[in-house]
Amino acid sequence: MKPETTLSDVLLTALLTALASGLASSLLSYFFWRRQKKDEINYGIRNAHYVKAQEALMATWSLLGRMTDTENPQSILVWEKAKDKTVTYVLRVAQAQEFMSDLSEVFYKKGYGIFLNQDIKSLLFEYRSILYGLLLSEKSNAEPQFVVKNEEVVERMKKIYEELNKALQEEMNVSVN
Repeated sequence: MKPETTLSDVLLTALLTALASGLASSLLSYFFWRRQKKDEINYGIRNAHYVKAQEALMATWSLLGRMTDTENPQSILVWEKAKDKTVTYVLRVAQAQEFMSDLSEVFYKKGYGIFLNQDIKSLLFEYRSILYGLLLSEKSNAEPQFVVKNEEVVERMKKIYEELNKALQEEMNVSVN
């Protein structure tokens, strides 16, 4: 004999089913919400790091204006061509000192050095070392500029500029010609 189903039994079953499905959906919603919040936090951290890294690359890019041998008011090395077509490179002391100051500012004071890859850091500090050596060699010279006699040093400085230019463009995901 089958027991008869009463209205109260049906209502109780419906209520328990509704409570169970409500609880299950609440739990699922909570877990999905927590996962989404964790993903948002991780995205925010990654995005902040990316923005700082791009700022570091742009600040380092600004140093290239001093490193180029194309004459501009900021360039450290400028070239002069004589009538016999020989090229002489002249180092501007004030611009060299400003470069060293700007490099310290970008690298240490602003903290961008931590975001640069090792290749870029090495190139920057190799250039700085060469520059520092040139300035030390002419320390007793009170002139605002002097001729760099060592052609190998000039060529290395130009090569560092080219390598750094390319490395920064690659790092910033900009197409390199």
